[in-house]
Amino acid sequence: MATKIVGGLRDREGDLALRTEEEKARLKHLNAARDIQLLREQPFDIINNASKLQGLSGDHPMTLTYSKPRVGRRGMPTTLVDYNILSNLSHGVHHWAHPEDRPKTGDGRRLRRKERLVPSYTEKDYNIITTRYLYDHDQKAKKEVSLQRALAAAKYRAVLLRRRGGGFFPRRLAVAVAPAAFYICYCLVTGLLSLRNRFNPVLQRFADPEEDARMKERFDAMETERVKRALAQQPPCIKGRATNYWNLVTHEVNNPAALKAMAVAADERKERFKNRYIMEGNWHVRDVSRGHVERSRRMNAISHDRFAELYRRGFDIVTNVDHRISQPNLPYPKPRATAWERVVESQSGQKSERSETSLPKRWEDKKSSGAQTTAGSSCSVTTKSTRSSRKSGRMQQKYSLEGSTRSSAAAKVIPVPPLPRLDRDFPAALKS
Repeated sequence: MATKIVGGLRDREGDLALRTEEEKARLKHLNAARDIQLLREQPFDIINNASKLQGLSGDHPMTLTYSKPRVGRRGMPTTLVDYNILSNLSHGVHHWAHPEDRPKTGDGRRLRRKERLVPSYTEKDYNIITTRYLYDHDQKAKKEVSLQRALAAAKYRAVLLRRRGGGFFPRRLAVAVAPAAFYICYCLVTGLLSLRNRFNPVLQRFADPEEDARMKERFDAMETERVKRALAQQPPCIKGRATNYWNLVTHEVNNPAALKAMAVAADERKERFKNRYIMEGNWHVRDVSRGHVERSRRMNAISHDRFAELYRRGFDIVTNVDHRISQPNLPYPKPRATAWERVVESQSGQKSERSETSLPKRWEDKKSSGAQTTAGSSCSVTTKSTRSSRKSGRMQQKYSLEGSTRSSAAAKVIPVPPLPRLDRDFPAALKS
């Protein structure tokens, strides 16, 4: 049991064991913190140069006297002088290490017997008062002038190293050195470097003639490629236009074969267009002929006896004009041919005057205008025509049979015979 007032256990042995463990844990944490401090700070006191590692052995890695094995490497000296730069005393007298571990030489005073090193900029090879070299002044002066010119040229065409994030910042590189020049060429090719003052914006030329010639060749190649790509993207209607093969201003022909082929194609196209109008003309003539035949059939379908009574009176009932004084207009229908007239007509091969179909005067003008066209189209009215397509099959067959005998007469212009005289031809025409 623990006592809160005393801060310990009632059992003395248990309390002692617990205190011992706590002390060990405290020391362990302190030692770890000390080790971390020694690793992060100097292993000696900067005020009195006393070592902070007195309790460690000499071969421990944390000690200052521990020498790490260097395989294939040379040890760098901690300093270039063999004395303390603060007190100017020898390391054998004034040193931070133990007297037994301090560096010693044969005489116990110096670490090295070599000559002491001095900075090179402290030694001058020319007189600062006369500004002349101590030896070979003329050669060195010429060399200095050439170096100054090279430096001015390098500054004029300074190399800019392109940043990854964008922008430029100058870098001084030794262009005359071969490895540096190779690196610059590599960076120029890859786009990491760019030269300043390469291009003259006034003359529109590059400073380097070779580079200017290369850029001209590249520009010409790019223009040629651009033109070819644009021509390849044109549609066939643009590629095949006539102005591609001859100059519209100077009339200079570039490709005679292509122009000849285009002319032949245009002529063939016109011929095809002509064929269309020829066919349409033939169809029109056929329709006109069919219309004439149909109108003739309609007129002939009327019986001649319907008009016989009008002419038997001998005068016009409207004007009371005697037919002997004024010749009347004969009707279009004709009397039917007798059997004897049909026999005579078949034997002679000519149609009689009664069987001929003549159109009225109001239709003769229309038919005379198309006489030449209708004379060549003596075709019969076939089935499935444009105007009789909706009729029954029986009517189409009837037209085809009747048209075979009358289409030849309707297809040509028939002169109208002279009107008969009343005292001679009219009584015969009125016979039933």
